Amino acid sequence: MSITAIEHAIDVESPSFAIIAETALPLMPPVESPPIPAELLDTLEALGSSEAIAKFFYHEGVRGIRNSTWGCPIAKWLRVVSGENYNVHGATVGDRGAVSRFMREFDAGRFPQLAVGVMTCSCPECSCSTSSMVPIEL
Repeated sequence: MSITAIEHAIDVESPSFAIIAETALPLMPPVESPPIPAELLDTLEALGSSEAIAKFFYHEGVRGIRNSTWGCPIAKWLRVVSGENYNVHGATVGDRGAVSRFMREFDAGRFPQLAVGVMTCSCPECSCSTSSMVPIEL
């Protein structure tokens, strides 16, 4: 199939295509991440709750991509304060309750004010869960 045939097979006028094109990210090869300094994660944990972490990020202007270990708000904040790129996931965060809860809740759609590059659905027929996308007051 030629490139022209593929281009004609894609409906670039559809709203779905626009959303996909806008939010697509290039694939990154696996990269080793240095260990995240405990004192940085402890700074977030000291805020006490996932809501407090969300408010902190909101007021600091930190936004991120859901389900992204390199682009989530925690990874972006770590990059700003340390200058390092960290792969943020459960194993690298360790046993930190508020930080772990924030990660799970952010990835599940909570704190939409912090999310960039995501698609939210508003159609009543859809089976997606938008009920968890209730904003908290920040």
